[in-house]
Amino acid sequence: MVVDSKHILLPSLLISLAPVACSDTVDGNNQSGAGTGGTIGSGGDAAGSGGDAAGSGGSAADGGAGTGGDGDGNGNGNTGGTSMGTGGSAPDGYNFRRRAIHTTDLGADVDDQQSMVRQLVMANDFDLEGLIVATGCWKKSQSNTGMLDSLVDAYAGAVDNLKVHDPAFPDVSYLQSISVMGQTGYGMGDVGDGKSSPGSDLIIEAVDKDDPRPVWATCWGGCNTIAQALWDVRASRSAEELAEFVSRLHVYDILGQGDGGTWIAKTFPDIIYIRATAVYNWQPSADGPTGGNRGQTQSTAIR
Repeated sequence: MVVDSKHILLPSLLISLAPVACSDTVDGNNQSGAGTGGTIGSGGDAAGSGGDAAGSGGSAADGGAGTGGDGDGNGNGNTGGTSMGTGGSAPDGYNFRRRAIHTTDLGADVDDQQSMVRQLVMANDFDLEGLIVATGCWKKSQSNTGMLDSLVDAYAGAVDNLKVHDPAFPDVSYLQSISVMGQTGYGMGDVGDGKSSPGSDLIIEAVDKDDPRPVWATCWGGCNTIAQALWDVRASRSAEELAEFVSRLHVYDILGQGDGGTWIAKTFPDIIYIRATAVYNWQPSADGPTGGNRGQTQSTAIR
């Protein structure tokens, strides 16, 4: 499904910076189908801190509300959130917090550690359902969750104070329960029959929950743990059941740091898949450093 990135509200904390030189491509062109999209940095018009309303057409049913937003169908939002687009009113009792699972190549460099810290201090604005240590082109093997565990331990020292401000911050024990290993090897070479991981199993369990909201699975490194989940579902379910699963899983891929994202996009053409292809103005490209887009991303909407 082609997705207009201006209608997908993802906060800046999900943007994990990594050199683009190792990006995998889709249809031979990493910019294929790209639009400049809405900005995602602080103050951006799509999803940044203090951002404005979502684009028209956003609806509660497919996650049209902004991060932490309690907005209504008239575009009115409470302080601290973003408002909904002109997509109509939300169902009674609808939970506006996004369901999120993050896969991260922690240890490749410091960017994912920084992103995880930002996520944990904003954990009240999400329903976190998975923190998965995985691999990417800059970290092609993983063996344990030690770095992730240390960040959750640091959160434990702050959570009591965080809960003073908002009781919705998750308990440490819950975060520990969803902190797991994904694929330990790189790319599609570590995806296939008999290669399930605690992370791929967790993704399947989350998507299968009785919840009308989709699961946003992010790739801060490579996407092969998400690919393994889809591989297992495809191998074990009917075509109709697979289609239902795919419709409930949305993927946000940072730069294509492996061939897993491309495999997902090409194998499951109906999936909602977004690849951020340019992050900040220091980033190299085929024509040299890109400029003039600090605080923004370009997103490739892939059919």
